[in-house]
Amino acid sequence: WNVPGISLIDRYLPILALVWIPLLYYYGIETSSLHKSGFIGHHSISSILFLISWYAVVFVMMIRPLADLVPQLGVLRKLSSLRKAVAILWSTVIVTIFLDKYFINITNLPQYFTASHWNSLYPVLSRLSELTWLILWATSNTFSQQKLWKYWKPIQRLAYIYFVAWWIIAAQWWSVSYYYTIWLWWILFITAWIKNKFFVK
Repeated sequence: WNVPGISLIDRYLPILALVWIPLLYYYGIETSSLHKSGFIGHHSISSILFLISWYAVVFVMMIRPLADLVPQLGVLRKLSSLRKAVAILWSTVIVTIFLDKYFINITNLPQYFTASHWNSLYPVLSRLSELTWLILWATSNTFSQQKLWKYWKPIQRLAYIYFVAWWIIAAQWWSVSYYYTIWLWWILFITAWIKNKFFVK
């Protein structure tokens, strides 16, 4: 399968994400003329970026098991090559908003260390997701892959921890329907693992 533009997306999406996402967020586009024109409706740029991040995470986690289960569709294998670039996209969104909330706006920094952020299930899941995506964001590049060598792939498996933690948080804060997505991914992941382990020579 030859999918036009895959190599360009793989090359330039991380650059665009690292440049434009912080610019869009930090320059407060939610109060700009885009709102007045109705271009982004009543949504804030934060909610739009979170939505982009959400679908990016779903893509990263779903595309590989789908490609393993349906190898006849070569387009899935081609799309799976975009996982690293798309992972940089979603992690850049989270890092940008997180840094602004607690570190750029330094007056909020003490809130990060208060007991309410650490003393129950969902705060702990939040800290777990923050730690894992920070590691993934820092290592999702060719330089880290070369330097970390055999340790790079195990580190990238932290994406599973982040994925599950963030999905549970999303379901708690926004909609229980997010749980259906996590169950779908789990079914795909287990089915693909069984196929690769016992049926692929």
